[in-house]
Amino acid sequence: MQLSICIPTYNRRALLQATLESLRAQTFHDYEIIVCDDCSPDDTWDYLQSLRWPNLHVLRNERNLHLAGTMTRLFNTAQGEFVGMQHDHDLYGPHFAERMVRLLQDHPSAGFACCAYHLLDNAGRLNAPDLAEFRLFPDNGIIPGQALLRVIATHLFTPIPAMSTVFRRAVVEQVGGYRSTWQLAADEDLYRRIAAISDMAYVHERLFTLADRPPERRSVMGSWRGLYNNTELRYDLIETELHAAAAEKRSLKAGITWLAAKDWLLESLAAWLCGDRATLRGALDFQTVRRARPVLPGMWRLAARGWLTSLRLTAGIGQRIGSFRRARHSTTKTARQKGLNKKAAAMHLDWHPFRPPKLSCL
Repeated sequence: MQLSICIPTYNRRALLQATLESLRAQTFHDYEIIVCDDCSPDDTWDYLQSLRWPNLHVLRNERNLHLAGTMTRLFNTAQGEFVGMQHDHDLYGPHFAERMVRLLQDHPSAGFACCAYHLLDNAGRLNAPDLAEFRLFPDNGIIPGQALLRVIATHLFTPIPAMSTVFRRAVVEQVGGYRSTWQLAADEDLYRRIAAISDMAYVHERLFTLADRPPERRSVMGSWRGLYNNTELRYDLIETELHAAAAEKRSLKAGITWLAAKDWLLESLAAWLCGDRATLRGALDFQTVRRARPVLPGMWRLAARGWLTSLRLTAGIGQRIGSFRRARHSTTKTARQKGLNKKAAAMHLDWHPFRPPKLSCL
């Protein structure tokens, strides 16, 4: 068995079906698909049990293990030479598996690989976004491990699209496997441990389609605990894996602190504009998941508490301002879209919701 594709799922029966159908249509045939249902309350498990695909294996957690715990179980179950970490809400092109396996075979120094993607927005439009994160990588298809560690250490959120990653199982086992202790940062914990002993391969081909996350899901994934945990992981990476002088490490940690503070400020303002007092209250818990210790120093925590308290007390005002801004943005967006539709019609633009637009020759 060359490839094991691992998919954790929770309460996404319709999206999961589309994902599995796209993976079933691969041109590569020496692979298995392992799906683990994390106690979904919908009919996901019934659907999975109804499938009779020879290369499909389905698991169900006895209790909710969340994403990191479910991924740990999947990685421990995989038998392939390579292990893919795919998601239950994205669509994979027919050459995805073949191309990713060949990429790792062509770059024996790489412990894992990733690829570029199309973006399917919430309106069902397919886009080919400018992937700024891939400009961080050189043009030869391989980035050395220490260079990748530096990329992770200087960006608060990983530039690696997790849903495209494929790993060498032997390398994953060598570094201790997938670990759930970092929770939402567990993917990045695996990247940094692999980068400490090997390289990463990548390809600029858009081999899968990433479904855009709705705003409420982005808020959950970028929760306060997640933000604090990402910050702590980077502090830990800088101290333990990165080859750099002490002064440079202090500078890198200061840079991450600034990025975290900026993101924290924007997140708190977004909650204020929604009148979300509960979210603002949750931000007062400065403890990280990993070591349950404050990320911010004492004086910074005191200032942050004052800021959050003022936002909570004026949340009603923030909600009214936010409602006005959203209404204005919606009106502007509608007017702009009408203008684009007229322009597209005048140019005979060939449009289809599931492929990038192409300009017809006149």
